[in-house]
Amino acid sequence: MPGEFETDYWTPIEDRTAYQKKHNITGVWVKTTGKKSTYTDAPIGKRKVRTEGSFVTPAFVIGVIKKRLAKTGKAGVSLVEEIDSFGDQPMDIRDLRTTEAKDALIYISGGKEKLMSFSKWRLQRLYRRGW
Repeated sequence: MPGEFETDYWTPIEDRTAYQKKHNITGVWVKTTGKKSTYTDAPIGKRKVRTEGSFVTPAFVIGVIKKRLAKTGKAGVSLVEEIDSFGDQPMDIRDLRTTEAKDALIYISGGKEKLMSFSKWRLQRLYRRGW
């Protein structure tokens, strides 16, 4: 067997990995045709190791929502009551009956926390609406 097929690469085909086989084939291709192969491996995704449990993110979001709801006061309470009244039915912001509840939902929504208090934010919102 050794010497039957001359190559500068690895020898017994059975003992080769996929990486070795690919490079052996490309090497033979270059030697016989004189052209370089354009074949490339698709990138293989790296395994990600989490540094925290899968429950941490939902717990963090729940904490942020509770903190923001606490800032809204009575409007937050009315928002929670209205959401509870819907039960398992799907709902939209237009389904909320009171403006307080809508304002509280808008205040607690978003990626960033509002810098001003809920009452000042609501006054500014009412002023911009022209009320």
